[in-house]
Amino acid sequence: MTDIQSPVIVFAPHPDDETLGAGGLMAQAVASGADVHVVLMTSGDGFREDAARYYLSFDISPEEYIHMGYERQTEAVEALGHLGVPRDHVHFLGFPDGGLARLWLEAWSGTPWVSETTRVDQVPYITDVVEPSAPYVGARLLQLLIRLLTQIRPRLVVMPTTFDQHPDHWMTNVFATAAVREWETQAGLAEPLERWGYLVHWNAWPLPVAYRPHLAAEPPENLRQLDGLKWVELAVDAPQAEQKRQALMAYESQVELIKPFMLAFVRRSEIFLQESQWTETSRIVVPPPDRLAKLLGRVNPLKGAAWGRIGDHLEVIVDFDRPPTASMVLEVSLHGIGTGVHRVWRVTPEDAYSSVTGRQWRLSWPVSWYDGAPELLVGIQLKRGAQEVGRLPFRLWEGL
Repeated sequence: MTDIQSPVIVFAPHPDDETLGAGGLMAQAVASGADVHVVLMTSGDGFREDAARYYLSFDISPEEYIHMGYERQTEAVEALGHLGVPRDHVHFLGFPDGGLARLWLEAWSGTPWVSETTRVDQVPYITDVVEPSAPYVGARLLQLLIRLLTQIRPRLVVMPTTFDQHPDHWMTNVFATAAVREWETQAGLAEPLERWGYLVHWNAWPLPVAYRPHLAAEPPENLRQLDGLKWVELAVDAPQAEQKRQALMAYESQVELIKPFMLAFVRRSEIFLQESQWTETSRIVVPPPDRLAKLLGRVNPLKGAAWGRIGDHLEVIVDFDRPPTASMVLEVSLHGIGTGVHRVWRVTPEDAYSSVTGRQWRLSWPVSWYDGAPELLVGIQLKRGAQEVGRLPFRLWEGL
């Protein structure tokens, strides 16, 4: 049995993700006497298909989306009760469903982000949230996560993996990773925390899309091909698998839409990427495309990036599968751990500090712009107009 250190904190973008990805882990941890906390970044108030089913209408008002958020909070409390997680260990933040990436990339501070469904720019929930009326800005969300970490002082952190294909999921990983490293720095911890990443959204995964509790969970083939990734397979016994099934069925609003998909996560094991032990530091790569991505024409044009320091400049060389074009924009995010520096650069091939040669795009900035940060959390998205067409997973880089 894998040793689960206590306390455990599980971060999830929406109610049900925590159970899909780590329901067996939570049941096992509680059974062993561990303290388990769950932090839900959003209340799931942006799921349009769910709202259409719930209200039998495509004309949903902002107030109805908020009501749906309250319903999903209620479901989460019941679901986590099946896993043994007490009500006061469930922490709702109420930030915008479908908007977490925008908070990091566009609304870090200043003018708050406005939810596309609830049409509010602050937490609308009055009860059962960590901070009612918290503004929808990334800096405030990060502060709240650090506050929870300070209160809970976890030994094991569980979150969506950086490779998850849903923006709210990979951005929950970014916020949680930044919060953990900020807290570790403030608390002066001698050893970094274990960070385990669970996967929910990936092309044609998990298979079969059906209830098969006798099968083991396995990472997608193209993720297994990446060097430097270490996976943990956590055995889930039959009673714990049944607890997980019951917890998932408590999410009635989701069961009507995606029951086979949800039950496909009830297996005799769960898998986690040991993100705190990802050995690769200066070079970031993406998984090779799978057959479905090729069939749908959704192949990531970005192949990888190498980060380095050249004298008094920070440099990144981004590799493409074909020469970049003038219509492309690189959205480069750099967050300085322990300094408060947060920058997002939108760069075209013609910009200063930018040059393109063949299939490589080179960017360079003065190190002084990062206020002496010893560590950066870095990520890159590729856009054509407003549409994201590729991305590289966010990574901690200690090369400064």
